[in-house]
Amino acid sequence: MRYEAAVETNLTFHTEHRAQRSPFPEPETVAIEFEGRRFVWNELSPNEEGEERWPVVTTMVDDPDDDAEERNTTASFLSALSFSTRQRIRVVMTGAWSASVMSCHTSAAHVTVLQSYAHSA
Repeated sequence: MRYEAAVETNLTFHTEHRAQRSPFPEPETVAIEFEGRRFVWNELSPNEEGEERWPVVTTMVDDPDDDAEERNTTASFLSALSFSTRQRIRVVMTGAWSASVMSCHTSAAHVTVLQSYAHSA
């Protein structure tokens, strides 16, 4: 089971150092460790209609019956990332997902969130 948060932001990540990449590199999906937990920042390409899609941040859920720890740690991660990069990150939707159980929590909280060559578009 995983916990996900779709976020609206201009923040992007690149694995190549700025001096070594092209002037307009494609955003990349990256894994970031925070407070002992692994988060994956998933960059999504536009859909079939060409519409842009928001990045999705995911982390694994330890207890399928209670995702409170993952919710709190994700909020802390996004807040720290926003502070560190000075970029606004707005949580659009969150939820815990598995093949058999789906719960979805929506949020319009403005969480305004480590270092892996962050770049704002």
